[in-house]
Amino acid sequence: MNFFIQNTLVLLCYCCIVPSFAQQLHTPTELFALMKKSSIQYEEDSLFQAKTAIVYPLIEEGWQKNPKTGELQSPASNSETQAVSQKYQNKAVKYFNKQQWSKAAANYQQAIEANPGLLFPNLHKQLCRTYLKMGKSLPAGEALIPLLASHQSDFGLHLLLAEIHQQSKQKDLAIKHITLAHLLNRNSPLVLLRLKQVYEENDLKFLAWNFEPKYEVSINKTGKVLVAYREPPWRAYAACRAIWENEPEYAAKMATISTEPIATIEQKECLLNALIAFEKSAIDQNTFPEFQCLAKALTNNEINAYILYEIDSREKPMLLCQLEETELLKMVDFIQKYHSQVIP
Repeated sequence: MNFFIQNTLVLLCYCCIVPSFAQQLHTPTELFALMKKSSIQYEEDSLFQAKTAIVYPLIEEGWQKNPKTGELQSPASNSETQAVSQKYQNKAVKYFNKQQWSKAAANYQQAIEANPGLLFPNLHKQLCRTYLKMGKSLPAGEALIPLLASHQSDFGLHLLLAEIHQQSKQKDLAIKHITLAHLLNRNSPLVLLRLKQVYEENDLKFLAWNFEPKYEVSINKTGKVLVAYREPPWRAYAACRAIWENEPEYAAKMATISTEPIATIEQKECLLNALIAFEKSAIDQNTFPEFQCLAKALTNNEINAYILYEIDSREKPMLLCQLEETELLKMVDFIQKYHSQVIP
């Protein structure tokens, strides 16, 4: 049996704990038939052209957990340090820019000590960076100790931890923390660039493809639903999206087949349709790594992780920041399993 046919069947069996869920998802053949019978007029266009590039949101550095509530807090201002330790910070910055690392470190340390009982993350991070410039990974790590309990959701912390472990030649830990930094600022090109570098320095290649559906659903002045797409998989995906968006009764009925959020049900049905069209088409399957990955993720019962990383977190990157540590580490495993390969 064809590998992708096998995995399509896996999807049908897997999608939800409720056995009837899979049976009530529809295939491309069924959805195209529904479009023909609908009172709504649909018109397909295979010449889809993306109009504008999508700009995905970035995460600000410094997010932390409230020690009392456990809730994420936005980055705190360091303005309170100015009255007491500004002179030390100014000296530290001056020495840092002159590459006088020892003097810079001493002044960052004095700036920290000038605020007893208060925690100012940026000072600790800059002290860490200064020690890294000196090639001193041990004191660099010690500078971050006060942040470890409350700043695990801060991508900037994990960037520095990755550098510390890379400098110490602790390969696995360097890869873990640079991957965490990427997850906690999902759309940052700078973090992604450093991730690729750390992977390559440790004999890994990061597979930097993205899930980017090539379709558009719109309504013209006459009320006709226009379904534009490129390539067979996106035709099936677009048709499924069009039905969900324009057939209220269909969406309402499908919402009752599972306790999962309605958006998840919709996403899984659309992915199912795209995958079926993918394995039936004559296109070069190697040009669609997103579907190859999807098929493998289904085999490993990791469809939810696929949707979270490949789709949802690009639009809402804070979703990954809000994960508990155990769940976030599962996402690290997901990245290493599906987005990396050993360099021969």
